[in-house]
Amino acid sequence: MKKNIRTRVGPSPTGDPHVGTAYIALFNYAFVKKYNGQLIIRIEDTDQIRSSKMSELNILKYLKWLKLDWNEGPDKGGKFPPYRQSLRTNIYTYYAQNMVDNGFAYWCSCSQERLKSLRFQQKANGISPMYDKYCLNKNKKTVVQEILRSNSNGVIRLNIPKDQQTEFYDIIRGKITIKNITIDDQVLIKQDGFPTYHLANVIDDHLMNITHVIRGDEWINSTAKHIIIYNALGLDIPYFCHLPLLRMPDNSKISKRNNVSSLEYYKRNGILPESLNNFLGLFAFPLQSNKELFSIDEFIHNFSLQNISLGSPIFNLTKLMWLNGRYIREKVSEEYITKYIVNNFFSVTYLKKIIPLVRDRIEKYDDFFSYSEFFFRIDVKVKNYHSYLIETATTSETVSIYTNLIVELSSLDVFSSRNIESAFINVSEKHNIQKKYLLISIRLAVTAASQAPPLFLTMSILGKNICSHRIRKVLDILKSNVNK
Repeated sequence: MKKNIRTRVGPSPTGDPHVGTAYIALFNYAFVKKYNGQLIIRIEDTDQIRSSKMSELNILKYLKWLKLDWNEGPDKGGKFPPYRQSLRTNIYTYYAQNMVDNGFAYWCSCSQERLKSLRFQQKANGISPMYDKYCLNKNKKTVVQEILRSNSNGVIRLNIPKDQQTEFYDIIRGKITIKNITIDDQVLIKQDGFPTYHLANVIDDHLMNITHVIRGDEWINSTAKHIIIYNALGLDIPYFCHLPLLRMPDNSKISKRNNVSSLEYYKRNGILPESLNNFLGLFAFPLQSNKELFSIDEFIHNFSLQNISLGSPIFNLTKLMWLNGRYIREKVSEEYITKYIVNNFFSVTYLKKIIPLVRDRIEKYDDFFSYSEFFFRIDVKVKNYHSYLIETATTSETVSIYTNLIVELSSLDVFSSRNIESAFINVSEKHNIQKKYLLISIRLAVTAASQAPPLFLTMSILGKNICSHRIRKVLDILKSNVNK
């Protein structure tokens, strides 16, 4: 065990705060608390197209909601700023050029057309798609001239020694050996000048004195690339620990397109932060006493990376709801429950958004709840699938329309009524249907009412996660009836 333990969590601000980020953060947090170390939050925003400031703020907000505090980060500063990778590009370029100068990396001028053709040919021949070192084997001056002629910056690729193998030690898995012939010549610096994950994380972990890299096991194969980069630059290699990946009951990954991935979904659904931490802790680290209900302090006290269970933990929502119910009954005071409900469902701010939409419909105060009930629920009553069929469209066509609408809504960074309407217009035009027919169907899916306040305003108040969740539930019903 190294002294002065330092770990990091590197969320990518490209969507809603992900439950997978909370899972990784929990285990990093417990580890540093157990050994009096430091936890660093580093925002990995090198995807300039998809990254957003709002996403970053929400990630920090929900990690604080889970009470998983950190020592250094973009909001706190620290000894090794900046803590956003988009502000560190000059650092990455320096190290990448160092690797080029020493033969561990090389410039590549290949066009997207050539790369697509190469992948197509390799797949046709039953070969795993991989770069063929075409630019490495060309004259360096020729490559530079081609980059200049194409008005492109080119990319820098890692030069993998294909005749070797790479070994590293994982704290819970032991020695792992990967043959380099299976490793692609990874792009290190993209055409936009920003680094890929692989280079940026190696450099930042070195410069920020990270001693332990605790992350999901989807990065195991990539770790070999990272070891090669560490060795090429002569840097100390940290300890690695790859946690088993969270899986849905069908063994699929928890995707950002799936509502159960969003931490906002759980908060709005009345899940307590204590029970969510407890639930995530059970996945890969069952306590020795086999007790299912434990506090974060108990989790930290019993924590050991070596004792983490391998396998693919199943993300069982029913189990989470059961666990949350036990917390509410056994661990939480009436005052806490009252405060939670008021803050999350009956806040003055939330009510002020709803009242203007329903006030013209009410004649007495209790009418308010009749007209606005769907604003205070996660789920609404689902009707027969015939009720949701879009006029002039078959069941199969309705499925396609719903699917495209979900994609359009998921892509909205700002979930405003204007942007929502634009998404509806795009889908209506794409499928050549009248917007009013789409409105009728989605209004029923979102509110369970044939008559409700203006749909786009209603959806903007409910939020992206709740709306997408309700639409997906109807989509699942429609899919199951396609052949009927």
